[in-house]
Amino acid sequence: MKILIILIVIVLTIFTVYAIANKIKNYKTISVVLFIILVAIISILTTNQRFTEKQHAKIINLFNRDKTIQCSEMNVNKKYFNFVSGTLVFMGKEKSDFQGQIIPLDECRLKDAPKNPK
Repeated sequence: MKILIILIVIVLTIFTVYAIANKIKNYKTISVVLFIILVAIISILTTNQRFTEKQHAKIINLFNRDKTIQCSEMNVNKKYFNFVSGTLVFMGKEKSDFQGQIIPLDECRLKDAPKNPK
């Protein structure tokens, strides 16, 4: 999706420069429409990212308070897992039944949480 935004920005810039250089009304209209589409896409992506970040923060807080979290049909808690903040994953602790198991934070859900708006 980020690549799509970059391509839209490039196309928008090219159309705008071309429209200004040649003073053609149609290209100016296309530039304005592309700009509006770009702003809409950025708004949607930003909203989606904020929602995901809030959900992740809630899950991490629950984990840090010794609560059990449902992740991809597994129960994750501090007794058997460590949270790795650099990669946003839960990793099974050594000498536990889950040693070496890696569960991405994206696979975890809060109970009664709405699904991610897309």
